[in-house]
Amino acid sequence: MTPMAGLAADHPLVEAALRWYDSGFCVVPSHQDRSKRPHSSWAQYQTARPAWEQVRAWLLSGEYDGIGVICGAVSGGVEMIEIEGHAIVAGAADRLLAAANDRGCADLLRRVFTGCSERSAGGGLHLFVRVVGAPALPNTRLAHTAADKIVAETRGEGGFVIVAPTPARTGHEPGSKYEFLTRGPEQTAVVTGEERDTLHALMAAALDERPAVAPAPRQAPRLPPDPGNLSPGDRYAAEHTWEQVLEPHGWVKLYDSTRDGAPGASWTRPGKTSGVSATTGGPGDHLYVFSSSTALPSETALSKFAVYTYLNHAGDFHAAAKHLAGDGQGRPLQALGTLEWPSGPPPDSEDFPDTFADLGWVLSGERRPPPPPEFLVTDSGGHLFYRGRINGLFGDPETAKSWIAQVAIQQALYQGQTAVYLDVDHNGAPEIAERLLLMGADPATVSNPDRFRIYEPEDRTGLEHFITAMHRLQPDIVVVDSLGELIPMLGLKSIDNDELTIAIRAILKPLAHKIGACVITIDHLPKGADARSSGYAIGGIAKKRAIDGSYLSCEVLKPPAPGQIGKIRLTIEKDRHGQVRAHATGKVAGDFILDSTDPNWTNTRIEHPAAAADGKIKPTSAMAAVSAYLTTQPNQAAPSRNSIALALTETSPFKKHTIDRAIDELANDQHIVIESQGYGKANTLRLTTPYHEQNGLQDISGALR
Repeated sequence: MTPMAGLAADHPLVEAALRWYDSGFCVVPSHQDRSKRPHSSWAQYQTARPAWEQVRAWLLSGEYDGIGVICGAVSGGVEMIEIEGHAIVAGAADRLLAAANDRGCADLLRRVFTGCSERSAGGGLHLFVRVVGAPALPNTRLAHTAADKIVAETRGEGGFVIVAPTPARTGHEPGSKYEFLTRGPEQTAVVTGEERDTLHALMAAALDERPAVAPAPRQAPRLPPDPGNLSPGDRYAAEHTWEQVLEPHGWVKLYDSTRDGAPGASWTRPGKTSGVSATTGGPGDHLYVFSSSTALPSETALSKFAVYTYLNHAGDFHAAAKHLAGDGQGRPLQALGTLEWPSGPPPDSEDFPDTFADLGWVLSGERRPPPPPEFLVTDSGGHLFYRGRINGLFGDPETAKSWIAQVAIQQALYQGQTAVYLDVDHNGAPEIAERLLLMGADPATVSNPDRFRIYEPEDRTGLEHFITAMHRLQPDIVVVDSLGELIPMLGLKSIDNDELTIAIRAILKPLAHKIGACVITIDHLPKGADARSSGYAIGGIAKKRAIDGSYLSCEVLKPPAPGQIGKIRLTIEKDRHGQVRAHATGKVAGDFILDSTDPNWTNTRIEHPAAAADGKIKPTSAMAAVSAYLTTQPNQAAPSRNSIALALTETSPFKKHTIDRAIDELANDQHIVIESQGYGKANTLRLTTPYHEQNGLQDISGALR
């Protein structure tokens, strides 16, 4: 997209953005490519609104011609209900009103319709509500056509929606735009969680065209072969119908149906007599709860065992499994120390096979050295990530974590390997592919699904499809971006080490240990000072415990930006096999250089930082900053260390102790002379030879293209 002229401060788009902002909405620009996506750095604003000055600066820059809002808690509990344009043409609004009259909720629907609403550029209807007394739900699909085309859906917690008066996006009719229908954001209807659930159920009842299936005769499910080898939870699921799981707790089945060719049913939660609160069945035979007014997690796939656990044991899976095992369902869960030894003569080995590891190879004299890292080459020829292991990158936002992982992919593709990018963070497939091309990847390789794939799952079902695909593809390298988004998608908590372990065993370990891929996870640092010093990413320590390759933290030395040379320090927080640490400088694995000075080509490399005489890493960036500062002084001299420290700590990210060390190193290398001014006077510093950071080393990605 060619940048347009900067908008005037009184431009309608700027004024509308202020209206949305002042009404409590989190406002960010839409993407520069005129799609319906937010601009590329929006993820950080899913939890905290940008300042109005930032929003205004974006719009006045001339880079953006549209705005949107992020729904959920960051906008005060906002949800948006969308009815697609094709459904509006087919009379959806009339059917909705008729159903509301039948159900006695016409006043609620009228209040929402006459609040804040807009017509999308594609002819759809957007209804905004602010939910109080209950959390905003995630994005939810409410109704489909008979051919399973979406009719109505929501944008909820973390969801993004384009808003008025943004002009047409890509794919819209030229000249169309988003425009207010009734009132603006100041008049957004306020609803309770119960009323929100009523609206969702109304949409499903009035607009869903998928055929209902006649109730099937109730029958007990068939157990798979050898049920004695099932876990307590799996055995419970195999022996119980959804009716047996839910009805004792007040759930009422409305009707049977099908979803994706598998039998299912719709349910009303306890305390209600109408409206769809949840569905069961489908290909994975899960429960999906739409309502937040139950004891069950909403908008996530729940197995029968999970539902049993939440309804009977307040979500304590260990207690639930122990109770089921005590009831004789599944293998007995006995504590170590209470196991009963068998009596009588020992069984023959054929009847009772041992499961110890075979160590016969030690007699051959063959040694098994630790595996070497094989992925992400440095400028010295070493590597940072291990094949068949779980590796990780973590750091603050804007620390080039995704860039670093994508360099590893680009190098693997050049070497003829197969790569996969699991984009749970929704960075966008076009952006990822464009970066690979900027780093020299072959377009024919990037576009070949047998060599490279990007997956963007929306839910647990999407992850199940991803796992199936990985068993078929058998990739050499898999990037998971990010682990913080993957865990909730499985319905698990990032702060619960037991649930983290479940997710890691379900996704990461099979990729690394069964398929043999180099798995690289991307994660974020916690906010608290104590937690940040722990040496692992936000959430439970199980994340770090699961790493059986290398674990690198990312810290900005020079911020990466278009037209600039960024520098990110990679510090080793864990190296299970010690082969990355063996070639490091202290704990530093290297400095990742991201050179974006050429708009048509991005150069990257990982250089080893220079070591000082004391074995520590030279503060080369600070040394360059001191040298540059001295060149601006008369006669290239400054009165004292303190004056340099005072000037640079205000204009650079360096602390005083780093600047002092930089001065000492410059003096040791004879770039500056420290001159005494006599008793009681501060020494002065004079620059003799300007110091420049090395930035002309061989570009690894360029050499590999």
